[in-house]
Amino acid sequence: MSFVSISDFVGDRSIPNSGDRNVMDRLNWFIEKYEPDCLYKVLGWELYNLVLNPYVEGGEIDDLINGTDYLYQDSVYYWPGIKPMIVDYVYYHYMNDAATANSGKGVIIPKSEMTFNISSAQKMIDAWNEFVKYSANLTHYVGAFPLEYPTYPANKFGTVNEFDI
Repeated sequence: MSFVSISDFVGDRSIPNSGDRNVMDRLNWFIEKYEPDCLYKVLGWELYNLVLNPYVEGGEIDDLINGTDYLYQDSVYYWPGIKPMIVDYVYYHYMNDAATANSGKGVIIPKSEMTFNISSAQKMIDAWNEFVKYSANLTHYVGAFPLEYPTYPANKFGTVNEFDI
């Protein structure tokens, strides 16, 4: 069961040539590999397994997956669901891998005619930092419902910048 698809990679997270069969296959491979990794790391083992099992629509797992407004300490907040967080996580890993290519002589930065290679670092940093923001929002959302999510590990991911500090 996948929560994201190629059609979710739009706007800041668009993938060039996503209509091309090879690009689609590659992106699907990244989704299959990194979506479970993301969910396991942010949800912890028990909640990860709950999310993967069939759930009842309208219940707390449905809200966790699809998003909802919620009340916490007399204020209303919005949790957008897990999809945007997964898209950022997968995009980060996709772009990290796309920055180089394997050749018969090692790892290279591919060259194209009539173009300049520029770093994808800023797009990767933006995606990672958005993932971190969603992760923090998830911690806030789950913290508002300690009885529904007693096993949530409250993972903390750090933001990054171009200097890796």
